[in-house]
Amino acid sequence: MKELLTAVCICACFALAGCSSDDDSTSTSQDFIIDARNVENGNAYNSQIDIVKAAANYEEHHTPDGVFYETYDVIATANYVNGGFMMTLPVKVDDHLLTSITSAFRNETIPDGVNVSNPNAKILGINFLFAFKSGNQIGRFEYGYDIDDSHSTFVWYVYADRDVSITGSYSYIADDPSSTKYSYSYNFSLKKGWNEHCTTYGYSEEDKESTTSLSNTKPSGLKWSFGFMNNG
Repeated sequence: MKELLTAVCICACFALAGCSSDDDSTSTSQDFIIDARNVENGNAYNSQIDIVKAAANYEEHHTPDGVFYETYDVIATANYVNGGFMMTLPVKVDDHLLTSITSAFRNETIPDGVNVSNPNAKILGINFLFAFKSGNQIGRFEYGYDIDDSHSTFVWYVYADRDVSITGSYSYIADDPSSTKYSYSYNFSLKKGWNEHCTTYGYSEEDKESTTSLSNTKPSGLKWSFGFMNNG
Protein backbone atom coordinates (compact mmCIF):
# COMPACT_ATOMS: atom_id res chain seq x y z
CA MET A 1 0.00 0.00 0.00
CA LYS A 2 1.20 3.29 -0.70
CA GLU A 3 2.49 5.44 2.07
CA LEU A 4 -0.73 6.37 3.84
CA LEU A 5 -1.85 2.81 3.89
CA THR A 6 1.90 2.11 3.99
CA ALA A 7 2.02 4.59 7.10
CA VAL A 8 -1.76 1.50 7.41
CA CYS A 9 1.19 -0.66 5.93
CA ILE A 10 3.11 2.88 6.29
CA CYS A 11 -0.34 4.64 6.68
CA ALA A 12 -4.30 1.57 4.22
CA CYS A 13 -4.03 2.93 9.10
CA PHE A 14 -5.55 5.09 6.80
CA ALA A 15 -5.82 2.34 4.09
CA LEU A 16 -5.85 5.75 6.61
CA ALA A 17 -6.40 3.99 4.74
CA GLY A 18 -12.02 6.30 2.90
CA CYS A 19 -13.59 7.97 -0.21
CA SER A 20 -17.16 9.25 0.01
CA SER A 21 -18.99 11.28 -2.52
CA ASP A 22 -21.42 13.79 -1.08
CA ASP A 23 -24.37 11.60 -1.94
CA ASP A 24 -23.19 8.42 -0.24
CA SER A 25 -20.92 9.38 2.66
CA THR A 26 -22.27 7.93 5.85
CA SER A 27 -22.00 8.86 9.49
CA THR A 28 -22.17 5.36 10.82
CA SER A 29 -23.78 4.77 14.15
CA GLN A 30 -25.41 1.87 12.31
CA ASP A 31 -24.09 -0.97 10.18
CA PHE A 32 -21.77 -0.06 7.34
CA ILE A 33 -21.90 -2.41 4.37
CA ILE A 34 -19.21 -2.87 1.74
CA ASP A 35 -21.16 -3.74 -1.39
CA ALA A 36 -18.92 -5.64 -3.78
CA ARG A 37 -21.49 -7.72 -5.59
CA ASN A 38 -20.16 -6.63 -8.98
CA VAL A 39 -16.53 -7.76 -9.00
CA GLU A 40 -15.08 -7.57 -12.49
CA ASN A 41 -15.30 -11.08 -14.00
CA GLY A 42 -16.49 -12.07 -10.56
CA ASN A 43 -18.27 -15.28 -11.54
CA ALA A 44 -14.98 -16.69 -12.79
CA TYR A 45 -13.83 -16.87 -9.16
CA ASN A 46 -16.89 -18.59 -7.69
CA SER A 47 -15.13 -21.93 -7.38
CA GLN A 48 -11.83 -20.38 -6.25
CA ILE A 49 -12.98 -18.10 -3.41
CA ASP A 50 -15.28 -18.90 -0.51
CA ILE A 51 -14.53 -16.28 2.18
CA VAL A 52 -13.43 -12.62 2.18
CA LYS A 53 -11.78 -11.12 5.27
CA ALA A 54 -11.22 -7.45 6.09
CA ALA A 55 -7.68 -7.10 7.47
CA ALA A 56 -6.53 -4.19 9.64
CA ASN A 57 -3.30 -3.43 11.52
CA TYR A 58 -1.45 -5.36 8.82
CA GLU A 59 2.27 -5.99 9.26
CA GLU A 60 4.83 -7.98 7.30
CA HIS A 61 7.50 -10.02 9.07
CA HIS A 62 10.53 -12.15 8.27
CA THR A 63 11.99 -14.77 10.53
CA PRO A 64 15.78 -14.88 11.04
CA ASP A 65 15.99 -17.60 8.40
CA GLY A 66 14.08 -15.46 5.88
CA VAL A 67 10.59 -16.93 6.10
CA PHE A 68 7.92 -14.33 5.29
CA TYR A 69 4.67 -14.09 7.23
CA GLU A 70 1.87 -11.58 7.86
CA THR A 71 -0.05 -10.54 10.96
CA TYR A 72 -3.33 -8.63 11.03
CA ASP A 73 -6.66 -8.30 12.83
CA VAL A 74 -9.75 -9.64 11.08
CA ILE A 75 -12.45 -6.96 11.38
CA ALA A 76 -15.23 -8.70 9.41
CA THR A 77 -15.84 -11.62 7.05
CA ALA A 78 -18.24 -12.31 4.19
CA ASN A 79 -19.11 -15.23 1.95
CA TYR A 80 -18.13 -14.95 -1.71
CA VAL A 81 -21.12 -15.96 -3.83
CA ASN A 82 -22.42 -15.24 -7.34
CA GLY A 83 -19.42 -13.19 -8.37
CA GLY A 84 -19.10 -10.93 -5.35
CA PHE A 85 -19.72 -10.29 -1.68
CA MET A 86 -21.42 -7.98 0.80
CA MET A 87 -19.56 -7.33 4.04
CA THR A 88 -21.03 -5.73 7.17
CA LEU A 89 -18.45 -3.87 9.25
CA PRO A 90 -18.99 -3.78 13.03
CA VAL A 91 -20.82 -0.79 14.46
CA LYS A 92 -18.27 -0.47 17.26
CA VAL A 93 -14.56 -1.23 17.06
CA ASP A 94 -12.71 -2.30 20.21
CA ASP A 95 -10.51 0.46 21.57
CA HIS A 96 -7.40 -1.73 21.62
CA LEU A 97 -7.56 -1.98 17.81
CA LEU A 98 -7.50 1.79 17.31
CA THR A 99 -4.44 3.93 16.79
CA SER A 100 -3.84 7.66 17.03
CA ILE A 101 -4.62 9.60 13.89
CA THR A 102 -1.01 10.78 13.95
CA SER A 103 -0.03 7.23 12.90
CA ALA A 104 -1.20 8.19 9.42
CA PHE A 105 1.74 10.57 9.02
CA ARG A 106 5.46 10.14 8.60
CA ASN A 107 7.21 9.83 11.98
CA GLU A 108 3.72 9.76 13.56
CA THR A 109 3.80 13.56 13.77
CA ILE A 110 1.39 16.03 12.19
CA PRO A 111 3.52 17.82 9.57
CA ASP A 112 3.80 21.57 9.16
CA GLY A 113 1.26 22.62 6.56
CA VAL A 114 -1.35 20.05 7.65
CA ASN A 115 -4.28 20.77 9.96
CA VAL A 116 -6.04 18.03 11.93
CA SER A 117 -9.23 19.34 13.52
CA ASN A 118 -9.11 16.88 16.41
CA PRO A 119 -5.63 15.44 17.06
CA ASN A 120 -7.08 13.21 19.79
CA ALA A 121 -9.05 11.19 17.24
CA LYS A 122 -8.28 7.50 16.90
CA ILE A 123 -8.74 5.48 13.75
CA LEU A 124 -8.62 2.02 12.23
CA GLY A 125 -8.02 1.50 8.52
CA ILE A 126 -8.77 -1.65 6.56
CA ASN A 127 -5.54 -2.46 4.78
CA PHE A 128 -6.71 -5.33 2.61
CA LEU A 129 -9.77 -7.35 1.67
CA PHE A 130 -8.22 -10.80 1.46
CA ALA A 131 -9.77 -13.71 -0.44
CA PHE A 132 -9.59 -17.26 0.94
CA LYS A 133 -10.36 -20.73 -0.31
CA SER A 134 -10.61 -23.58 2.20
CA GLY A 135 -8.64 -21.53 4.73
CA ASN A 136 -5.85 -20.57 2.31
CA GLN A 137 -5.25 -16.93 1.43
CA ILE A 138 -5.15 -16.64 -2.36
CA GLY A 139 -5.47 -12.96 -3.23
CA ARG A 140 -7.21 -9.67 -2.49
CA PHE A 141 -9.88 -7.29 -3.73
CA GLU A 142 -9.52 -3.61 -4.57
CA TYR A 143 -12.02 -0.88 -5.38
CA GLY A 144 -10.67 1.72 -7.80
CA TYR A 145 -8.91 1.90 -11.14
CA ASP A 146 -5.71 2.88 -12.91
CA ILE A 147 -6.07 6.37 -14.37
CA ASP A 148 -3.03 5.94 -16.61
CA ASP A 149 0.41 4.33 -16.41
CA SER A 150 1.48 6.69 -13.62
CA HIS A 151 -1.72 7.43 -11.68
CA SER A 152 -4.33 5.35 -9.88
CA THR A 153 -7.16 5.97 -7.44
CA PHE A 154 -8.55 3.64 -4.79
CA VAL A 155 -11.19 3.63 -2.08
CA TRP A 156 -10.26 2.79 1.51
CA TYR A 157 -12.42 2.11 4.57
CA VAL A 158 -11.62 3.84 7.85
CA TYR A 159 -13.21 3.83 11.29
CA ALA A 160 -12.96 6.97 13.45
CA ASP A 161 -13.90 7.25 17.12
CA ARG A 162 -15.00 10.89 16.61
CA ASP A 163 -15.50 13.45 13.86
CA VAL A 164 -12.24 14.79 12.42
CA SER A 165 -11.06 16.57 9.29
CA ILE A 166 -7.61 16.77 7.70
CA THR A 167 -6.58 19.54 5.32
CA GLY A 168 -3.33 20.87 3.91
CA SER A 169 -0.23 19.46 2.29
CA TYR A 170 3.43 18.66 2.88
CA SER A 171 6.38 17.03 1.17
CA TYR A 172 9.81 15.64 1.92
CA ILE A 173 12.83 14.27 0.07
CA ALA A 174 13.71 10.63 0.69
CA ASP A 175 16.95 10.17 2.57
CA ASP A 176 18.27 7.53 0.18
CA PRO A 177 20.02 7.39 -3.21
CA SER A 178 16.72 7.81 -5.07
CA SER A 179 16.17 11.31 -3.63
CA THR A 180 12.50 10.86 -4.45
CA LYS A 181 10.22 13.70 -3.42
CA TYR A 182 7.08 12.51 -1.60
CA SER A 183 4.17 14.95 -1.70
CA TYR A 184 0.88 14.58 0.18
CA SER A 185 -2.31 16.61 0.05
CA TYR A 186 -5.39 16.22 2.26
CA ASN A 187 -8.89 17.58 1.90
CA PHE A 188 -11.30 15.21 3.60
CA SER A 189 -13.23 14.53 6.77
CA LEU A 190 -14.19 11.46 8.77
CA LYS A 191 -17.39 11.13 10.76
CA LYS A 192 -17.63 9.00 13.88
CA GLY A 193 -17.98 5.41 12.71
CA TRP A 194 -17.02 3.93 9.34
CA ASN A 195 -16.13 6.07 6.34
CA GLU A 196 -14.83 5.77 2.81
CA HIS A 197 -12.13 8.01 1.39
CA CYS A 198 -10.50 8.19 -2.03
CA THR A 199 -6.74 8.24 -2.43
CA THR A 200 -5.10 9.08 -5.73
CA TYR A 201 -1.49 8.03 -6.26
CA GLY A 202 0.91 9.29 -8.88
CA TYR A 203 4.56 9.01 -9.80
CA SER A 204 6.71 11.00 -12.20
CA GLU A 205 9.93 9.25 -13.20
CA GLU A 206 11.15 12.44 -14.84
CA ASP A 207 10.61 14.57 -11.72
CA LYS A 208 11.37 11.76 -9.25
CA GLU A 209 8.20 12.68 -7.38
CA SER A 210 5.57 10.50 -5.76
CA THR A 211 2.21 12.16 -5.05
CA THR A 212 -0.63 11.05 -2.77
CA SER A 213 -3.92 12.94 -2.54
CA LEU A 214 -6.82 12.13 -0.19
CA SER A 215 -10.30 13.56 -0.58
CA ASN A 216 -14.02 13.00 -0.03
CA THR A 217 -14.68 12.99 -3.76
CA LYS A 218 -15.44 9.69 -5.40
CA PRO A 219 -14.70 9.77 -9.15
CA SER A 220 -16.69 7.88 -11.73
CA GLY A 221 -15.39 4.66 -13.22
CA LEU A 222 -14.49 2.88 -9.99
CA LYS A 223 -14.70 -0.90 -10.14
CA TRP A 224 -14.11 -3.92 -7.95
CA SER A 225 -11.26 -6.14 -9.08
CA PHE A 226 -9.50 -9.23 -7.80
CA GLY A 227 -5.87 -10.21 -8.01
CA PHE A 228 -4.21 -13.49 -7.10
CA MET A 229 -1.25 -13.53 -4.72
CA ASN A 230 2.19 -13.53 -6.26
CA ASN A 231 3.69 -16.70 -4.91
CA GLY A 232 6.93 -16.19 -6.72
